[in-house]
Amino acid sequence: MKVDDIIAFYTSQAAVQDICQQAESEQNAQISVHGLIGSSQAIIGTVVGNITNRCQLFLFSDKENAAYHYNDLESLTNAKRALFFPASYKRPYQVESYTNANVQSRINAMNAVQKNSHNKLLTSFAEAISEKVVSRQKFRKHSYVIKKGQEIDLDDFIEKMHEFDFERTDFVTDAGQFSIRGGIFDIFSFGSTVPHRIEFDDETIDSIRPFDVSDQLTTGKLDRLEIFPSFTNEVEDTAYQHFLDFLPEDCIIWITDLDLICKKINDELNLAIKAYEELNDTIEHLRPSTLYLSE
Repeated sequence: MKVDDIIAFYTSQAAVQDICQQAESEQNAQISVHGLIGSSQAIIGTVVGNITNRCQLFLFSDKENAAYHYNDLESLTNAKRALFFPASYKRPYQVESYTNANVQSRINAMNAVQKNSHNKLLTSFAEAISEKVVSRQKFRKHSYVIKKGQEIDLDDFIEKMHEFDFERTDFVTDAGQFSIRGGIFDIFSFGSTVPHRIEFDDETIDSIRPFDVSDQLTTGKLDRLEIFPSFTNEVEDTAYQHFLDFLPEDCIIWITDLDLICKKINDELNLAIKAYEELNDTIEHLRPSTLYLSE
């Protein structure tokens, strides 16, 4: 049986149609769904998205189940609809413990939602949403857009990348890196799933093309590119908000084991408080209540 056949079968089911009708007709409707096993939640979520065209968040208590669900959504849809929102830090207040790949996934999900939230399928888990995110206003303000044909002073461009905490390398392989070879500027934005190659004719952007890290071959052409920093070094209390507040108001949220999710969110806050109290450097840090969600 093909994926399209499975989707068509579930679309025809009265129970699935009832879920869609209640979600559409009742504001803040709370619907209890039981008996979902295996990939059925991902299938039903995909169908609900097809029918309602609304953003959905699937929230799990642990990373493993969230990853399985995300893989199901990827198999059922595509990378533009299915988005994963992981935790960025392994340990609170230890910047060296965050992974660029996870920060990239978070920024990519936020970018996709703020651009066009319709029918997006996000998957996350308790530890991930316990970390607050940069506000929508800050997110929009701090991106850097370049366009084909635009004139840019290369020194200013490099300085902007340093302001974004990008690392200059010989070859670009991970998010947060850039390299320069003559008139070729490679960059891997935190808001992109692939790196991009910017070719200059003197100080004019001649082309913008995504490329494959494995073979360095370009895979198309773009007229513009929006570059995002990691947003891991914001120092203003007002710069952060809960990830749920970043989502559209009509987002459908699927929750598995609410009590355990709340407990883990509270555990993350307690870990952050302990780490904050143990800090002994001279750098000023934001308080845990600013960076982490309380139950």
